[in-house]
Amino acid sequence: RRDCNGLRKMLDFGNVIFSDETTVQMETHRRTCCFKQGRKPWYKPRSNHPLKLHVCGGISMRGRTSICIFEGKMNAPLYVSILDQALVPFIRWTLLPTG
Repeated sequence: RRDCNGLRKMLDFGNVIFSDETTVQMETHRRTCCFKQGRKPWYKPRSNHPLKLHVCGGISMRGRTSICIFEGKMNAPLYVSILDQALVPFIRWTLLPTG
């Protein structure tokens, strides 16, 4: 326990931002529904191109960034745009000294 306290004092997480992203896909349900015995199963229609949304955001000891939601594939210009919209303002407002 003493080692953890010493390590906690050495590490300063006040200036660290943890970020993550995930993909949410709509309509990922099973194809068949429940049905009564003796009846034919009912098949749900399946979309050829289900909606996929990507969500990314960040947290730190000083707060959270805004959440960015986008469609399509991530490329360099989109990544820079996300940084400009969410991360840079968060750093300016929380981590940089004012004055």
